[in-house]
Amino acid sequence: MKASILNPSAMASVIMLSSLFHTVPVLCDGCPAPSFVSVRAFDFDGSLRPQSLAMGDFNGDGKADLV
Repeated sequence: MKASILNPSAMASVIMLSSLFHTVPVLCDGCPAPSFVSVRAFDFDGSLRPQSLAMGDFNGDGKADLV
């Protein structure tokens, strides 16, 4: 699924709900040279959970990105 088809509130909900599963989702839409590697999980113990979101145009495509 392309990240650009989700509205910002749905995307934020997905990210917030993912914190229940101790992993961090990573979406890459519009990468200049996409490539695929083995799946990596970023597991956190109970004390190291992501605590904030940031929104901005980080890849210069004119669309808002969530990090």
